[in-house]
Amino acid sequence: MTKDFSNLADLTYIRGRVALAECLKALGIGTGDRVAVQAFTCVAVPEAVMAVGATPHWIDVSENSVNMSAQSLSDNWHKDIKAVIIQHTFGIMADMPALLNIIADRVPIIEDCCHTFLSNLEGRLAGRFGVASFYSFEWGKPVIIGLGGAALVNDNALYDILAKSRSTFRSPKLAAVAKMSLQRLAFSSLYRPSLYWTIRRMYQAMSRLGLAIGNYNPLGPGELSDDFQTLMPPSDVSRLTRKLPELEKDAKRRESLAKYYASKIAGYETVKPITSLPGANDILVRYPVYVDNKQIVLERAQMARVEAAGWYTSPIHPLSKDDWQLVGYQSGSCPIAEHMANHIVSFPLSSGVTRRTINALDRIFNS
Repeated sequence: MTKDFSNLADLTYIRGRVALAECLKALGIGTGDRVAVQAFTCVAVPEAVMAVGATPHWIDVSENSVNMSAQSLSDNWHKDIKAVIIQHTFGIMADMPALLNIIADRVPIIEDCCHTFLSNLEGRLAGRFGVASFYSFEWGKPVIIGLGGAALVNDNALYDILAKSRSTFRSPKLAAVAKMSLQRLAFSSLYRPSLYWTIRRMYQAMSRLGLAIGNYNPLGPGELSDDFQTLMPPSDVSRLTRKLPELEKDAKRRESLAKYYASKIAGYETVKPITSLPGANDILVRYPVYVDNKQIVLERAQMARVEAAGWYTSPIHPLSKDDWQLVGYQSGSCPIAEHMANHIVSFPLSSGVTRRTINALDRIFNS
């Protein structure tokens, strides 16, 4: 399957959201158009939609799921929807047959594959159902470069439009490249699951001080980031190309660890797995679970020095309720997504994770 990503480096940008915006723009989507986006997502997705002048059209997720509901999409269809972004959250395959049945040939589909490369449904890879897909290589992704994203296009004419537009982009500033290189060095040297909480606090503090490049840009009128005209550094493109042949080996490791996680959580009364589709082979970026009390779980994890992430902390992470209006989201419009954001915790599947790491869950759920 790795050969299917041989041209991933052709359409690279400074961030995955830029790849998404370029796909939307190449499809002719702009002012006055709506783009269907699931709630329970990262703010980077609506940021890309708004960067081309379009409006996010929010769709709920399915029960006990972290992916778009076909029923909600059907119930909330609007004549001005010009594209649908389908997200494979945490690497769990979205219900593509049901969604395709609703969308039919009305509008193009772009797949959000930022959490997976090799997840597949009945052998068909994520990213191969729509006209295009996009990927991210930031912290916490399956392939970590530091910054960077890419588009993978399944239509030759669309590819040509993207390639022509990309030729007008500029290289990132040297100061930003240097800063990101230092962040990558620090991450590779320091990261291990037991240090997650310490590194997280350091990164957040450095981002606030402008000493590290953060994950999120300001939102609001006139707040279009320079990212949307910036390429991925050539050195990082080369690094990506070297890492792609490792995808299948890494996928097998993640599958093995995910099975061990499943066996562990089966013994915890207050933890439930997330629904996976029949026929799906989900290659996860993290192992997500539903917990009764998310805040208590995160507090216990921090005290026990066990890596546990709370994202998505809201239907549009990391926005608080007071800021949902910045991306056109109204409280209560996607109740299942809001509920899931209050109950989802995820655990690591990164290269430093072992069975011993997973056994440490006992310190959270058996305490």
